[in-house]
Parts: sequence; C-alpha cells; structure tokens
Amino acid sequence: MSPLLSYLHIQLAQAMNQQNLQQVSYVSELLRCLNSLDGSAHYKLIEELQKDLQQRQSYLQYLVRLRQDLLSTIATIDNFQKRLQNDRVTCNRHLIMVCVRMFLEKREEKIHEFQEQFTSKPAADEKLELMEERIGELMEDLKNDSVVQGMADWQLFEARNCIERILLHRLYHQVMFPNDDVDISNDR
Repeated sequence: MSPLLSYLHIQLAQAMNQQNLQQVSYVSELLRCLNSLDGSAHYKLIEELQKDLQQRQSYLQYLVRLRQDLLSTIATIDNFQKRLQNDRVTCNRHLIMVCVRMFLEKREEKIHEFQEQFTSKPAADEKLELMEERIGELMEDLKNDSVVQGMADWQLFEARNCIERILLHRLYHQVMFPNDDVDISNDR
C-alpha cells in the first residue's frame, strides 16, 4: 500500500470517529479514485503535489504575513478602543466633578456652616452622621439643580463621590488633626 493510501485511510478513520460526514464523503471518493490508479501513479501524484506546494509556497508565506499583520492591526485597534474608553470615563468623571464644583460654589455658605458644625462635634459618630446627613441634603439639592438635571444613576453616584471627596478635602485638617498643633507635633 502506498503512503498516500495509508494517509487517506487514517484521515477516513478520523472523519468517521468525529462523525464528520462531509469529510467522510470527500475522503471516500478520493480513495475510490486512487484505487483505480497503480502504485507508480500514486508516487507521480505525490511528486506533482509537492511541486505544486513549492510553487505556492511564496503565496502561502504572503498569506501568513498578511494574517499576522491583520492580527497586529486588530490588537492595535483594540488597544486604541480601550484607551478611548478610559479617556471617556475620565472625561465623564471630570465633567461631573466640574458640575459638582459649580453646584457647591453656589452653596458656599452652607458648606462653611457645615465645617463649623463638624468641628464643634466631639464624637466621631456624630461627625460621621452629620457628614452623611449633609451629603444627603446636597444630593437632594443636586438632583433639582439645573446644572446637572437629567443625570443618569451612575452619574449621580459619581456626583455623590465628588461631593464626599470635596467635603473631606475641606475637612482634612479637622479630621486628621482635631487637636491642632498637639497632633501635628506628635506626628513628628
């Protein structure tokens, strides 16, 4: 039996094992055609196939390089898309922060009053409760404000985080050093 027939019998067995009926029919038909040829014709056919493969080798290499270039381009586009999504998120957050700052500038007196109340509270639980209460009030005002009217839920969540950060930033000294110079000198 020629190597070509042996190879085709193996391919037929694999196709049957995988229940690939289309491949079974192709290989069976090829085996039927090759059985009508003698052994020398099989070797001649193999030689012709090798010549054909060598002639097509440069084209196959071209196709491989082209596929590699396409995969590289797809990876580059994916990276750009991820970068654009990150930029979009950053811009949205910044826009929300700017809107929140504009909103809080209108309520500077309330914030100053809040800072004084916060400083006057002796217990941390009371300070936390006051902070949550004031953030809730500001969020209610924010939902009715014309600057940010129509915000989505995720934008309101971001706005709440911005308000909290801004208030904590303004209260940093009172939170970190409630006893003023005593705490600062102890940290050194």
